[in-house]
Amino acid sequence: MLGLTPNEAAVVDYLARNFQEKNSINALAKRLALSPNGTHKILKKLESAKIVKPEKLANAVFYRLDLSIETSRKLVEYVLSQHQLSAYARVQEEDLLQLRQHALAGILFGSVLTKDKEARDIDILIVLNKKDLANVMGTVAKIQNLKTKRLHALYQTPQDLNDNLRRRNKVVLGILKTGKVLWGADIFVEALRTCS
Repeated sequence: MLGLTPNEAAVVDYLARNFQEKNSINALAKRLALSPNGTHKILKKLESAKIVKPEKLANAVFYRLDLSIETSRKLVEYVLSQHQLSAYARVQEEDLLQLRQHALAGILFGSVLTKDKEARDIDILIVLNKKDLANVMGTVAKIQNLKTKRLHALYQTPQDLNDNLRRRNKVVLGILKTGKVLWGADIFVEALRTCS
């Protein structure tokens, strides 16, 4: 598979962010505002490229990502890392990228993505190794000194992330559904692979 159309990318993105749901062709079409026929063609193309796999349950067919293959994992990483941010959110992203030195992954989420300057705070989920917690907290404090808005960081180790996804923690699932992956998409894809 050489490239993805915007609709194909939207299907992959939706399946990744909503991995815990059973997604039929009609349900996907409705949620993504696509025609059922177009969604069927997209899913068949993704299935032939071994990106998604169908699961039959009675008379229905549900689709989920096939993350057992490295090619599909890389594609999902790429799709998750593509995001459109407002100018205000892009400024926040640039400041938060300082955390990459010590943190494995970061997702920007919350009102900063929807309200821009009217947001009261900046929320980020940071995935890190326990040994790097002090360094990351120091960098967060340094970034906070430059900001007029409160920076709320939610810290998770890769194991915490896996556990929360496995337990279907509503907060973490909500962040994954609506947040924008700033870096470390591979960490989230690996967590999805182990939890789905």
